Amino acid sequence: MGLLGCSAPALPPAKILTPEQQNRLLDLEYAAIEAIDRRHFTTPYSNSASEFYAQMLALDPDSAIAQRGIEQIVEHHIDVTLRALAAGQRHAAQRALALARELDPQHPSIAPTENQLNLLANAQFIRIDLPSGDVRQAPQATVQQMQRLQAQLDRTLRCRFTIAVASDVQGRFVYRLLKQRLSSAKTMPAPSAAIVISSPNRVEATCF
Repeated sequence: MGLLGCSAPALPPAKILTPEQQNRLLDLEYAAIEAIDRRHFTTPYSNSASEFYAQMLALDPDSAIAQRGIEQIVEHHIDVTLRALAAGQRHAAQRALALARELDPQHPSIAPTENQLNLLANAQFIRIDLPSGDVRQAPQATVQQMQRLQAQLDRTLRCRFTIAVASDVQGRFVYRLLKQRLSSAKTMPAPSAAIVISSPNRVEATCF
């Protein structure tokens, strides 16, 4: 049977904006851009890009500019969340993710990011301090600290390590010692480690 006589559902008519409303939309768009330049993405809310875009959507719910602006702010908060997770800053990650979820709870990045956050919440954290100064000048004390670290690791978990020292060459020295210690435990794989230039000298483990 043909489709003669059948018609698609009528779309609601587009909202017609007055010249004053169009000017107001433009003012709000510029205000949102300026707020982003000040990095006022969501706070303080009364002077934030989120608030300006929300006012635009109140005037014109079909505003593609405002919809894309909100999406960009959500993506910013997701990026902040991921960077906080990488740094082990769980509370900062929770705050940033909450801001993203408040703006768009259905955004496709919310669920996987929340899964990573939950994983971090259940992670095991271990930190051991290394000798001060150039760790290469204190190899025995550094090895002893590696032994302390190894004794605290749960061999059923997978760990990421951060080596914080004053130079890359010292970081590589510590990594070699760490790899030697963990390689002696046959059940543990070669460690995955990042070297950061920081003080005090230390090794941090995040295990899942």
